[in-house]
Amino acid sequence: KPSWAGPVTSFLAGGFGGSLFWIFAFPFETIKHRLMTQPLEKPVYSSPVHCLRSLVASESTMALWRGFLPAILRTFPANGATFVTYEAVVQLFSGAHQIR
Repeated sequence: KPSWAGPVTSFLAGGFGGSLFWIFAFPFETIKHRLMTQPLEKPVYSSPVHCLRSLVASESTMALWRGFLPAILRTFPANGATFVTYEAVVQLFSGAHQIR
């Protein structure tokens, strides 16, 4: 294992990787959320494409990323901790650390 690869590196890799994922996935989550929270009796949107077109036309393209900052503030440490935990468990079960 390289000398630079430690818990801090794993934390940063997980944090940045998760954040990069959400940059692209967040608009899909916004559309999914709008579809799932619309009234069942009288739906506002007939399909995900209809939801996308209506949202962009009535609010703007940036509406697809509304709420992004709180999501990233949660995502970075959560994914960082996940990577660190994964690396620790892999080392534990691979015999890299001996338990006495």
